[in-house]
Amino acid sequence: MDGETVTIIGVMPEPFEYPQLWGPVDALRPLAFDPGERQNRRDCWLDVIARLKDGFSLAQAETGMKTLAARLAKTYPEWEVNCSLRAAPLHESIGDEASRRFAWLMLGLTGFVLLIACVNLANLQVARAASRSRELAVRLALGTSRARLMGQLLVESLLIALLGGALGIVLANWASGYMGSRLTRWSPRGVEVAPDTQVLLFALLCSIGTGVLFGLAPAWLVSRTNTNDLLKASSRGATTGGAQNRLRYALIVGEIAFAVILLTGSGLFIRGLKQFVHQEPGWRVDGLLLGWLPQSGRNYTTPEQRRFFVERLEERLSQLPGVKSVAISSSMPIWSFGTTRWFSLEGQPPPERGREPLVFAEGVTPGYFDTLGIRLREGSFFNSMDTANRPDVVIINEQMARHFWPGESPVGKRISGPDRNNPQWLEIVGVVDNIRFPANLARPETLWQTYRPLAQEPRPAIAVELRTTGLPETLAEPLRRAVAELDPDLPVNELESASHMIERILGHFTLASLFLGWFATLGLVLAALGIYGVISYLVVQRTGEIGIRLALGAQRLDVLRLILGKGMLLTAFGVLLGLGGAFGIARLLAAALPEVPRPNLDAFLALILPLIMAALFACWLPARRAAKIDPIVALRNE
Repeated sequence: MDGETVTIIGVMPEPFEYPQLWGPVDALRPLAFDPGERQNRRDCWLDVIARLKDGFSLAQAETGMKTLAARLAKTYPEWEVNCSLRAAPLHESIGDEASRRFAWLMLGLTGFVLLIACVNLANLQVARAASRSRELAVRLALGTSRARLMGQLLVESLLIALLGGALGIVLANWASGYMGSRLTRWSPRGVEVAPDTQVLLFALLCSIGTGVLFGLAPAWLVSRTNTNDLLKASSRGATTGGAQNRLRYALIVGEIAFAVILLTGSGLFIRGLKQFVHQEPGWRVDGLLLGWLPQSGRNYTTPEQRRFFVERLEERLSQLPGVKSVAISSSMPIWSFGTTRWFSLEGQPPPERGREPLVFAEGVTPGYFDTLGIRLREGSFFNSMDTANRPDVVIINEQMARHFWPGESPVGKRISGPDRNNPQWLEIVGVVDNIRFPANLARPETLWQTYRPLAQEPRPAIAVELRTTGLPETLAEPLRRAVAELDPDLPVNELESASHMIERILGHFTLASLFLGWFATLGLVLAALGIYGVISYLVVQRTGEIGIRLALGAQRLDVLRLILGKGMLLTAFGVLLGLGGAFGIARLLAAALPEVPRPNLDAFLALILPLIMAALFACWLPARRAAKIDPIVALRNE
């Protein structure tokens, strides 16, 4: 391994494989540092995992970290520029901040599906209680207590909620397997996602809570109804008090508002993700093969050894059939550049400690910009003469040039690295386009980007980029063989096309957008069913009134307008109420995923329009039935 003979001393159990934390790991080796690495306090690339002592809190650990950081900063001033210490729970350290924020946002949006379903449940219970009002009044007159009636109605609500929860668990088992098999960002086999005891208990509590919460209000309304009034009512038993009507109307307005929030939140993310994926990143994604080579082992301990290997590798790869151009860099422009540094400008006072500007520092070969398709704005690209023995040069991006040298050319200016005591001055020789990281929905650490010749700053790990004339995947094996011919102990990791790599990294967001689309559709259907039920019940209640109107000369169009007007008025109130929540969701989405394009008013209207159309159709069906009522039949029933 790495050119050395190693002895296997142990085998880890299968559950130790945890790709979300470790990544795809096949072997573990002792971590050792050479003397130079032990003295280097500028690179902060290690992950530190600790287990707290019994009775020792995370806050105490954080205090200890701050004390240690202050002592290190005092002893090693250059350490403070690049590094800091803090303690965080392990689950917060797995994944990026954008993913965690979006997970909470998605949980909130899917919660609106639950709320919409609960509103329908409450409306159903109100309708059933109204239709049974005479029966309930008789039972009250015969001595049944109101508490017992409320208990019966609550038990019915709980039964419906628990049956729905059981069905939900069955669907959750299927959805978990489907989702886990497609979460291939960390492991090509996917991730095992299965409901555990905590999830099942949470589902049980949700079912019980919704059954009690949304069954209590209808039961309470029925229990406080005047028994004498109910017994004097028509034998048809469809009497309904004003309080019950107001409750039903308030519930349907709330349901429409929840649906607006759900539709806009889901739709804005889905539309934003599509726009993000189709944005130009400032470099050509298609036709590009990427691979990662860690230069480890005894053959790559010095900068000269690394430079020599890069030169041989570049020459060997450029000879492969189907290769148009070759580039080697210190990282891939997919998720983010691997190195950030502080810098200062020549001729200006050094910035205050802790306020130094941060910049991405990427090492590249001269063919990098041509291979990736990054355009030159000013100056020149690197060439083969930019070696370790020549003056240090750098290329910056357009964003950095506009910010620090507005209205003038930065070519010929100089910037330095983070070492104040021994500054390394780099002359700017060119300005290139800004590039975007197409697999990162979070805002990058900095918008400023610099490029150094890899020969002047060799790195311990390198990325290979091949611009191909055909399908990039067809050159995967030739690339592996070419590397093996140079060094059979050097592996090639993450070898795939740029487009496939981006799709894989964004896979969990794409999967989330698919589920959000399903939830939004379900919420739309539930909201339409809810308003259909309310308007249908309204038609049943007002059958006698509609018959009288028709008998007195009202036109069927008037009846249609009357019923549709009631339904659309409730819909309008719900939409207006939901718009406030929709704008709030848009702001939360912007904070969670800053790189997703911002929505405009047209996007909001386009997302709300399907709900309005569904509500109109749901109102039109009972309105048409009301317009066809025979006044003679209606009056005879009265």
